[in-house]
Amino acid sequence: MRLTIVSIMILLVVGCLVCVGSGNAASDHWPVDYGTKYNNYKVQIISDPPGAVIEWDNEYIGKAPLTHSVSRKIGFLAQWTVTATPTYPGGCKQIKYLDGQGRIPRKMYFNTNLCSR
Repeated sequence: MRLTIVSIMILLVVGCLVCVGSGNAASDHWPVDYGTKYNNYKVQIISDPPGAVIEWDNEYIGKAPLTHSVSRKIGFLAQWTVTATPTYPGGCKQIKYLDGQGRIPRKMYFNTNLCSR
């Protein structure tokens, strides 16, 4: 069987489309809309071990694991501090910083067993 140039081009195009796919793969972060509207982002917060006290901008939001809804304008001045405080002796408090210029994570993980000393 002899392949013509047209047949080879068709095979290459089909092969590229299969490799590229639809481009809808799940992301670890929410896409950020820098518009003037308020957006609603859901962030799942997990701690190891479970039960760490979670604060979002110094306000108690619950114990991990939990899902927190962020409904704020994203932009140049948007900044948040997320703190996980262990409920057992010997654990280490962890702090993560988010800003409106970066991407909002879908999940945040805190391991309160890891201590930097």
